[in-house]
Amino acid sequence: SQFRFAHEAFEELLQKEGYTFADFIEREPFLFVIVHAECDYVASLKVGDKIDVNAWISKIGNTSFEFSYHFFRNMELVGKAKTNHVTLDRVGRKKMEIPDKINVLLNKYADFSIEY
Repeated sequence: SQFRFAHEAFEELLQKEGYTFADFIEREPFLFVIVHAECDYVASLKVGDKIDVNAWISKIGNTSFEFSYHFFRNMELVGKAKTNHVTLDRVGRKKMEIPDKINVLLNKYADFSIEY
């Protein structure tokens, strides 16, 4: 599923920056919760197809951010996805501002010019 490809791309980006997904689940005082997700299927996929994923940050707010993804098979666009994440305080489960170190990371991958 394209949502699985999106999640794997999100985890790979975190690993590239020196974090594991477990770091965010177990160690940080905040959580990222997906509050909305959508996919557009442009072409059908078959089991075993090799998929390349382009992922970028398409929006950044005070407490939330949006990842966008394009999925390619042999350089052909086969799908698109978006996931909207809200930052929550781990203990109180209330919205909180995106921590500075995460904001820096998000801005590193931000591109507001690419169409979804």
